[in-house]
Amino acid sequence: MSNEKHLAVIFSDWHIHDYKRFNTDGSRLTNCLRVLFDLGEFCSKNEIKTILFAGDLYDTQKALFTNVVNETVEAFLQFNRTYPDITIYAITGNHDQSTKNILGKEAISALLHIQSIVPDTFVVVDNQTIKFPDGISITGVPYYEYKEHFATQLDEAANRVSKLNGYKNYLMIHQTPAGLDNDMIPADTNPKDVNYLSFDFTFCGHIHSRKQLTENFVIVGNPIHRDLADAGKKKGFLVMNLQKPEKGIKFFQLKGYPEFVSVYDDEEVENEADNYVVRKPRLDNLKLQETAKVEEFNTDLSSAELMTNFWKEADGKDKELLEIGLSFLK
Repeated sequence: MSNEKHLAVIFSDWHIHDYKRFNTDGSRLTNCLRVLFDLGEFCSKNEIKTILFAGDLYDTQKALFTNVVNETVEAFLQFNRTYPDITIYAITGNHDQSTKNILGKEAISALLHIQSIVPDTFVVVDNQTIKFPDGISITGVPYYEYKEHFATQLDEAANRVSKLNGYKNYLMIHQTPAGLDNDMIPADTNPKDVNYLSFDFTFCGHIHSRKQLTENFVIVGNPIHRDLADAGKKKGFLVMNLQKPEKGIKFFQLKGYPEFVSVYDDEEVENEADNYVVRKPRLDNLKLQETAKVEEFNTDLSSAELMTNFWKEADGKDKELLEIGLSFLK
């Protein structure tokens, strides 16, 4: 039934957008779309026909910029003409949803317009299972606002694939898993949930830093730098032989893209013009009040870290209040 090799490129959190910062002549939107063709070239050279995308194609929620949609559509049309044998299987992330995604009242997905234009190139697998002739199945569960709703759909997905005899089963999700470096961020799902054992591997989007949490559960990460939280991190995509998951995953860096770099205001940066350089003052050059906490409140920190530090400073006891605040950042 199966062949020896079914390679797939895997990534998430593309966040295509016409960003305001560091956006000379619309370069950031151009770079976002260039990712598509770099992946196409890689797949073509390595005889890969499957790309798995775990959510957040777009960056802005609810209201998409017209130029972003138009240029994205044109890029996919060109990709379809250039690489007609490559198919992207995708799920909907929270940034792709028009409203809050709730069980029984699912939000409209921005991905569906791409699928309608290039159905052979782009396939949305929200709450579906796609079966391949070589004994591979791909299942997708889109982002859900409430973890209980996601758990219901995960249980249904696990029951569905349990009936597929002889298949290698793969799952894409877009939620916050337990086991992150910041344990103050509330989790939507536990990678050790028994439902994940129904799948040979789970590819998780939503979190941008690549990390393997269990033997068969990995946060796949974003392909290029989006903001200062990505500083110092290598970005790219993963490749796996879906026929032989026991061989693991290999990471490939996407090179030639600008990166966020955080430096002190008196430091020189190599290739500064080619990157997004954010400068910060040296603490010993500032006249600070004794109570100032610059390390806990500065632009190097992510929104979640800033909110957590503010909560510690203001209260530090009501964890439910912190979870509510962090939920607004999703």
